[in-house]
Amino acid sequence: MKKENIPKLLNIQDLVINLKEKEKAFIDKKQEYEKFKKEKLELINLKEEEIRVLEKDIKNLKDNQREREDKVSSLKDKYQDEEKKALTIKNPKEALHLEKEMENLKGQIRRLEDEILDILLELEEKNKFYSEYKKELSKFKEEFSLEIEKYEKELKELREEIELISLEIEKNKKEIPMEEFLEFENLMRQKSNRAISKVINKEVCEGCKLSLPKVILDRLKKKEEIVYCPNCGRILWIES
Repeated sequence: MKKENIPKLLNIQDLVINLKEKEKAFIDKKQEYEKFKKEKLELINLKEEEIRVLEKDIKNLKDNQREREDKVSSLKDKYQDEEKKALTIKNPKEALHLEKEMENLKGQIRRLEDEILDILLELEEKNKFYSEYKKELSKFKEEFSLEIEKYEKELKELREEIELISLEIEKNKKEIPMEEFLEFENLMRQKSNRAISKVINKEVCEGCKLSLPKVILDRLKKKEEIVYCPNCGRILWIES
């Protein structure tokens, strides 16, 4: 590996590290997105099921209301017939029987009308819940849609960044002889994507965070050869 290629390799290394960070960010964001979508869709399904149950309850109540209203109408017609019949009856015994029958009809009508009133009150309450649930679901879906758009935009941006960095790495690789790059790549794999380590604070290896011996620093400053960190084995680079 030639010493003059180290700055170029260092640039590639920085790009690779950045690429790995972006790829991890993409995977994490994708997992977060899938979890969010799964949880929210389950809530939407739950809310939709609650609305379907309410719709069924409302339909049943309306059917019960109509059934009782039809019975009331039929009983009122029968009561009117009995009233007309009462005008023609002269036998006291028959008149008494008819009167009891008419009282019975009135009682049935009152009970049915009370039941209709109870149904109407329950319908009012169910319709109120139905309206509230529909509004909540509509708002929830709208917020869900906005969050989905936000996630997809972030994922798209990360994909584009990953693609651009990958292209930049390939472009920079062309400037390095294949044999040297393979040597560098092998060292990258061994050293957690950091084959070249800068010297920080004038004497510390950035890779292992250990102080370098004076003899190593002197060799580095001469810039005549490639120098490796005696602690972690990374190629050392000191800024001019």
